[in-house]
Amino acid sequence: MITKNKGFLTLSVLLFVSLFLSIVLTNKKEPTSEFLQIKLINTKKQSTAINFEEFVKKELRSEITNPVALNKQINTKLTNYFYPVEFENWYILNTTTKEKIPINYLELNKITKVIILKPAPNVLIKRYTITNGITKNHFLSFDMETTSSRTHFTFPKNYTVEVIVYT
Repeated sequence: MITKNKGFLTLSVLLFVSLFLSIVLTNKKEPTSEFLQIKLINTKKQSTAINFEEFVKKELRSEITNPVALNKQINTKLTNYFYPVEFENWYILNTTTKEKIPINYLELNKITKVIILKPAPNVLIKRYTITNGITKNHFLSFDMETTSSRTHFTFPKNYTVEVIVYT
């Protein structure tokens, strides 16, 4: 009786090993360099979004307390900030027509708004919001490309950057 169990156990182990080896040998692994490039471009994408936010925060901390003037200043500086950088392509995406609209001051004014609140005598809350325009279908976006990969990022609806300024 013990010999039958050993034979069955040996046969089971051999079948398992052969099945495992056939799975391993038929699956092709992607080269490590491609994996690292994908991770690198994802890191660059996150870094670009963070840099945009920090740029806007810096501008919100300015002395300007008029929301229209502050929006004008931020959008003027952002127009230069979005100038094509290697691997980055900024644009405004119309989600209805899938059109990529080049960024300029007028287009930014259509999709952004600055709000300044004064909750206390020496406190200002300044918000820069990407409102996505009147029809809510224009999104600030960018693409990043390398030789082997491409990624796309779109800021979400009503994306807001906010700072608290003590005067």
